Amino acid sequence: MSRRDGNPGFNLSKVIDEYKESKDRENALKKANDRMGKDIKQYMLDNEMTKANGEKYTVTMSKTVKQKLNEDLAIEIIKENLDGALLASVIKQKEYIDEDALEKLVYNGDFDITKLAKAEINTTTYTLRTSVMK
Repeated sequence: MSRRDGNPGFNLSKVIDEYKESKDRENALKKANDRMGKDIKQYMLDNEMTKANGEKYTVTMSKTVKQKLNEDLAIEIIKENLDGALLASVIKQKEYIDEDALEKLVYNGDFDITKLAKAEINTTTYTLRTSVMK
């Protein structure tokens, strides 16, 4: 039997309709869960909580701070503090930072990394984890 013949008991039309209805339910649940998760996080933040209990489940909230550079500002700072071959080794044609080259310059003492402090961008993410109460 060729693949084109398919499964003789398979009703594509019915599966398409069931799939769409199921995706609609999934999307509605995701929207509701996202809203509840935001509400829980906000309540816990407002009340300086990291753990809370329901009747059956426990939720814990952790904080993750991510740090990255504002590349445009960092490029300007690097241009102000380096020139010639050192500048060319770090700032590339498309003007992005070659992090390996910058790391070598910092390691060798040719560039003071603290000069980039004002170009740092911090983002904070709160993550909820649920578990069954013991």
